[in-house]
Amino acid sequence: RSPSDLIIYHFSIGWDKGLSLLRKANCKKVVKYHNVTPPSFFDGINTDYGAVCRAGREQIHDIAKLACDLYLADSRYNGGELIAVGVDHRICRIVPPFHRIDSFSELKGDDVLVRKYKDGSTNILSVGRITPNKRQDRLIKTFAEYVHTYDPRARLLVVGKLDARLERYNSLLRTLVQTYNLSDNVIMTGGVSEEELKAYYRVSNLFMMASEHEGFCVPLVEAMSMKIPIVAYASSAVTETIGDAGLVWKEDSSQLLAESIRAIVTDVRLHTQLGELGYGR
Repeated sequence: RSPSDLIIYHFSIGWDKGLSLLRKANCKKVVKYHNVTPPSFFDGINTDYGAVCRAGREQIHDIAKLACDLYLADSRYNGGELIAVGVDHRICRIVPPFHRIDSFSELKGDDVLVRKYKDGSTNILSVGRITPNKRQDRLIKTFAEYVHTYDPRARLLVVGKLDARLERYNSLLRTLVQTYNLSDNVIMTGGVSEEELKAYYRVSNLFMMASEHEGFCVPLVEAMSMKIPIVAYASSAVTETIGDAGLVWKEDSSQLLAESIRAIVTDVRLHTQLGELGYGR
C-alpha cells in the first residue's frame, strides 16, 4: 500500500487474483518464477489441471508487461522463458530454490525402512509428485528394460504423493507395472515423512529421473548431497541442475538408460566418481 512495501510473488500457476494484486499494488514488486507446467501434459488426464496451467502460461506474458522491480528465476531455463516474453535481462536474476540439505543431512532416517530394503537388491530411486510431466510412465518402462535384461531382483522406489484428481494417470502407472510383470519390483510409496524420505535415499544405489518438464528439480540436489549417482533425460532444467554430476542423455531410449544403470551398478569406480561429483556440486 505504500512505496516502501514489498511484494514477492511466487508464480507457478494461473491465478487471476494474484495478477490483479500485482497490477494494483503501489509498492516494490518482485516475481519469483518457478515455471508453469505446459497444459498439454494433462490432456486426457484432468481438465482442471490443464486449465490452471494454460492460464499460467498465458499470464507469463501479462506478468512480463507489469515492469516489476525484479524478476527471479529458479534456473537459466526459467529465466530464458521470462526474457523471451519481454522481461529486461538486466532485472532478471537466477536464484535456485530453497532446499533443506543442511537439516536433511542431519536426519538418520527410518531404521525400519532401511532394514527392509537394505537386503542386497539394487534399489533405484525416483522422488517427485506423481504427475504426467514427471513421466513416471517412462520411468517404469526404462526400469522394465533393466529388470528384464540385467537384474530381475532390482527394485524401483517411486517416492511421491498421489493426487486423486490425476487418477487416470495413476491408473496408467498401475497398468504398466502389471503389463511388465513388475508387481514385486516397483514400490510406489505415496507421500512420506522426512525420516522415511531419508531412509529411501540411504538404501538407494542410484537416482533416476525421467521427467520431461522441470523448472529446477530439488530432489536432484538431495540425491547429489547423498552421493547417489544420477541417470536422467536431458529435458528442461534437468541438465542445468545436474551439471556434470550424472549420466544425462538427450536420446529418448529406455535401452540407453538401462545400460547406464547397469554401468553404474557394476562399476564401483564410476559409481564413486559420479557420487563425488554430485556431492561437490
